[in-house]
Amino acid sequence: METIDRKYRGLELWDVDDVAPEIRNEATASALAVLDQKGVSPLEARVAQFTLEAMDDKGVLDKDDPKKHGLNMAHLEAGQEAHAAARKVIERLAPNRAEPYLMLGVAEWALEEWRETEADPTKA
Repeated sequence: METIDRKYRGLELWDVDDVAPEIRNEATASALAVLDQKGVSPLEARVAQFTLEAMDDKGVLDKDDPKKHGLNMAHLEAGQEAHAAARKVIERLAPNRAEPYLMLGVAEWALEEWRETEADPTKA
């Protein structure tokens, strides 16, 4: 699996085990193309999403503008657009799939490299 992950620079689709590998690959490629067009790495998109979720858990979103607390909105929006692109591919090519949900993820090897080097291995 790591060979495919590296092809997509660590971008993974989660919660799509019921989708054929070739459809997952096309959906992943579509999501990566959106991120590349926006100049956002898979890791940057996921960090933005995790930051948003953490802010929500802490109640920050109820009280204040998340941008004031370090949320990179361009990265978040790029991740959301990439997610939508992947979802559209799956809806088109696997319209009867059992699981209606998917999530963008980053491969463990990419996270480990980032932790070790502090360099983003998912950047183009």
